[in-house]
Amino acid sequence: MKYIKPAKLGRRVVALLFNLLILFTFAEGTFALATVPILGKHFGAEQLTRDITRLQLDSHLLVINNHTHSINARPEEEYPEAIYRYYVESDLATKPYSIDQYYDEILLRKSADTLFDFSTPVMTSTPWEVKVKQGKEADAKNFYKKAYQAAINDLEATTAFINLAKPLGDLQAQGHLITYAIFIFIFFLIIPSFTPHGATLGHLVMRLGFVTMYGFKMAKAHKPYRAVTSVLINFVGLFLLLPIISVVILTVRKDGRSLTDLAAGTLCVDTKESVIFNNIYEMEDFDAKRAVQGATIKKWRADVLKDEEEGD
Repeated sequence: MKYIKPAKLGRRVVALLFNLLILFTFAEGTFALATVPILGKHFGAEQLTRDITRLQLDSHLLVINNHTHSINARPEEEYPEAIYRYYVESDLATKPYSIDQYYDEILLRKSADTLFDFSTPVMTSTPWEVKVKQGKEADAKNFYKKAYQAAINDLEATTAFINLAKPLGDLQAQGHLITYAIFIFIFFLIIPSFTPHGATLGHLVMRLGFVTMYGFKMAKAHKPYRAVTSVLINFVGLFLLLPIISVVILTVRKDGRSLTDLAAGTLCVDTKESVIFNNIYEMEDFDAKRAVQGATIKKWRADVLKDEEEGD
């Protein structure tokens, strides 16, 4: 392999990052523009989303933004009302409370450490407006922040919410998986099977490619074989940490061969600095021609020097 220059680790890393960036960009873009609408119209994700939104609004904990149509948290000044209405009025809490239970168990009415002054009458029209003890305003604000988040967590732990959120999450996960699988197939199987030297887009950009373990050009059938091996190790084998093992191997080996290269019988090379032959016979023919050219040039130089000496 005297005409082959193995690829530098840094350039291989850049090629890898470029490949992952391209994969992420196309897969996420397609997921947002195509997969999500398909899941919504044909697989029920749209109805599940509407049902979740309705549940969130019925909880009184969240509100809808009329401009963006997104679900948002309530402003801090509305926390007392939101918490009260969730536990007492919504019938959604994992443990519904009566008004007295809310005061006793949430606001700790009977505790000496309560932050609220229950000696002041509470208006029946606004039962969540309980007066805060003097000097405890900051503590009460922090209390309502924590209580509001606890109420959100309680809502998300309800059977009603889980029965909607889990199927939606499963659909989105499956949609993501299928979308990524499509682009992995395109970028890491189809493209390397037809590009020069089995290169991915990242390798093409970095002027890298692959040759056989003996330093010769891969046969047509060898390129898809290496591509399939790469996908099996770097994507399917992700759960077995095979990509990490592969990186460690190519780092410690002098020839820079990864786990994929070892399994597929290939070597990553710098295509700009390498001369890649189809087989050993082509290389030997090239060597023979170079030898003849070298001898011819050497003879020509000797003749020139001889003529110069005779001229002197």
